[in-house]
Amino acid sequence: MRLDTAARPAPSQRQAAAATSHDSTPQRATSTAQRLQQSPRQQAQAAQLRRLQPSAGAPAQAKKDETERADKHRRGARAQQTIALLGNNVRASLQNHIFNAQPVAGGALVPANPTGLHAYTNGALPAAVAAVGRQGSAGRIHTLTWHAAAGGPNKDSTMFPSWMPRPHVNTLIALKYATVRANGVNAGDLDADAAKTYIQHGQNVYDRITKVGDTVYPQ
Repeated sequence: MRLDTAARPAPSQRQAAAATSHDSTPQRATSTAQRLQQSPRQQAQAAQLRRLQPSAGAPAQAKKDETERADKHRRGARAQQTIALLGNNVRASLQNHIFNAQPVAGGALVPANPTGLHAYTNGALPAAVAAVGRQGSAGRIHTLTWHAAAGGPNKDSTMFPSWMPRPHVNTLIALKYATVRANGVNAGDLDADAAKTYIQHGQNVYDRITKVGDTVYPQ
């Protein structure tokens, strides 16, 4: 009796089907097998290469970081421009009062009647002044007790942080009180927010500056 073999695939067809079956094996399995055949050193090197390969989100993150750096650079440039315009743009008599303990009206420090002194110059006090004591950290707004180096009564002065450079003190004062400026400035050339962020290093000095009569000081 003869069997009908029409429904059975030819040998070549069976081989093709087998090849197709092998080709459909997940590539991950092949990769795993390859890794198992590697030495421990080769596996470590391959793992390091995989870690170094950028993730799908890396280009977007790099672009974001680049944008943030550019924005930070622009804010810094605007802050420095503001400081350049206001850093020495406070009336000389008021600067002498704040930095050198001289009367606002002019003249030298009067030992019997000490006045002013609310900021340091390069972290130091003027030679005509002798410190007696301090309340609070010198790195923040604090109170300094002092008298004239020649002697006389003590005076308590609220002080700007000792690390703050003179141009930065002047800039904050001139930003808050335009009336104390020695020269006019185009408002469009100033960036108060950028300057305050750049100068204050996370502290809130600007809001604590006050003006009483002819003098200005932090409180």
